[in-house]
Order: sequence, then C-alpha cells, then structure tokens
Amino acid sequence: MAKNIHIGLSPLTGTIFAGSAKPMKGGPAGAMQFTGEKVDVTSLALSAVAEKLVKEDRIISWTLADGRTLQLRADYVQKLEPPVVRRCPRCGSSLVATERRPDGNSTCDQGHVFPTASCN
Repeated sequence: MAKNIHIGLSPLTGTIFAGSAKPMKGGPAGAMQFTGEKVDVTSLALSAVAEKLVKEDRIISWTLADGRTLQLRADYVQKLEPPVVRRCPRCGSSLVATERRPDGNSTCDQGHVFPTASCN
C-alpha cells in the first residue's frame, strides 16, 4: 500500500511540511492531519514551484474558498553589481573625498592627494 504523502503549511511558523497524513476526524472537509514524522520542505517546495513557473513562462491562478483569486508568477531578476570602490593609486586605501569637477583631486583615508582620474 502506498503512503499518503501530504504537504501542508504551518499557520504558526509559515513552514511547509511534507509527511504521512490522514483525514482529520471532526475537521473541515479536506483537512488532513500529519501522522508520524514530518519534514520541513519549505525551500525545496518554493524553489520547485518557481522553477516550474519560469520554465513554463506563465502565471497560475486559482480561486480561494472565500472568493478571492490568488496568482503566482516567477521571474528572473538582474543580479546587482557590487559598487565600484575607488582606491588610492599610492597606497590602495579607500577614498575619503573626491572633488566633483573636471581635473579634480581625491583624498584617501591616509591623507594622500592625487588627481581623481588616476584612481582605479
């Protein structure tokens, strides 16, 4: 006999669990109760759904019991580039001040003054 595997959300922690389950006696229709061990599958479940939605390039939606409609969509986002850190050409220290004018100078945290155009 195959196990009845159920996936459910903990209303207290927001954790998605998977494990053996059976119908809950005296509970609402369709309510299930975990029996035995349950495993946290939150990251796996969210990743699987996101990958499926991206692969199929679609939005899924369904109507909840209270009449509201829920939609899910997954998109790739552009990875943010790390900020450019300019360094002193003499000692490699971070810049403290930069003059914002053509041919301006910069100063590092060691006190070296140099043309801004020469810092990397």
